[in-house]
Amino acid sequence: MKKVVIIFGAIFTVPIIAYGVLTARSFLRGTDLSASNDVRTEYIFRFGEDRQVHINDTFSRISRAWDGSPSHIETKNGLRTIVFVEPAILKTNTDSIEPQASYVKLKGHMGVISEDTEFLVDSKGIISSTAWHGG
Repeated sequence: MKKVVIIFGAIFTVPIIAYGVLTARSFLRGTDLSASNDVRTEYIFRFGEDRQVHINDTFSRISRAWDGSPSHIETKNGLRTIVFVEPAILKTNTDSIEPQASYVKLKGHMGVISEDTEFLVDSKGIISSTAWHGG
């Protein structure tokens, strides 16, 4: 009976440990992007010559990047410009955006996929395309 408990314990414990290791790896690869509210932030994702995605975060609500780190960060005259050359997931307290080479995923895992390239982050941390209008 003792061996059965040990085997079932191992079967349940190994996936939990593996998930924890993968999550820690992703967290360590990510970047803290938080800033004070008096700094405006612009994110630029450069996917070759043909495609760039811009995110205007006037209130600096994006706080973290996952699965990718910026290649360049510069602050001039109260504007912080953060440049990525690889996909990353950017998170606010309430929303997320994931620019890719051919599309942008918003609103999390089951969210919206868009081909838009210009986005805004409002004072509540909600991310939307500049092309979206109405209701």
